[in-house]
Amino acid sequence: MNTALLTESHNFKAGNSVVVYDRNNDAKSYNGTIYKIINNPLNKYINDYKNIYVDYFYIQFSEDDYHKLLMRGLDVILNHQLVVLGNVIRDSSGKIDRLYIQQPFVGETEINIKNINAMLVWRVAFDIKFA
Repeated sequence: MNTALLTESHNFKAGNSVVVYDRNNDAKSYNGTIYKIINNPLNKYINDYKNIYVDYFYIQFSEDDYHKLLMRGLDVILNHQLVVLGNVIRDSSGKIDRLYIQQPFVGETEINIKNINAMLVWRVAFDIKFA
């Protein structure tokens, strides 16, 4: 795995206004605010990556942008707690109709998109710039 984008230095802080660009399509960009930056191992389950620490950017977006960005398996902060999204059910227009989180030993629980504080923005997939 190429970790260069993940370990790149930055001057971002919580509260900064940013523009997030899709690395695969520069025409797609989203305005947001950095909610939290957490420095954690790149992958705590793989020995080669346990000791490589990277910043995980959790960025708050508008509800309209969440409808475009959220997908199953994504880390989000819901009611100020880190959770993993489960099923994301969309209507015929692509807008989220129902949204679930994964809960160990319970299955999935439906949530309200309005309670999402921020979502993980991985720098391999997105370029983050000051607004």
